[in-house]
Amino acid sequence: MEKFKLLFKEKKFLVLAVILLLGIMFLLSGEYTSHRTADQETTEGITEAKMLEARLAEILEQMEGVESAHVLVMLRESVEAGSSPLYGSEERSKPAVCGVSVVCKGAKNVHVKRKIILLLASTLNLNENQIYVSE
Repeated sequence: MEKFKLLFKEKKFLVLAVILLLGIMFLLSGEYTSHRTADQETTEGITEAKMLEARLAEILEQMEGVESAHVLVMLRESVEAGSSPLYGSEERSKPAVCGVSVVCKGAKNVHVKRKIILLLASTLNLNENQIYVSE
């Protein structure tokens, strides 16, 4: 017991203990920030998808024979290589469209349905099998 009392009395031990605690707190705060950033990126991806859905629905409703369009955009994360002049190359994840579903009045007409699929395929750079259209 007396050895512990002597250690606490010495200033060197106290300084080392404070530095150790600060180091642990710094490491833990770094993990928290990285998780928070990932959550923010996910939220931004969802917001981006909602905005894209609204824009696509607006465009589709302007097509002849299409009414009341509802659009669902499916996203997946894709890795995008970037470069920074200070740190070299880095990879960032960014949401990419991997599929679209459309429900609208007028899609029973084969010609209207075909035009919707062509519009979405060319606009979003998707294959036709990644697009579903129904009434």
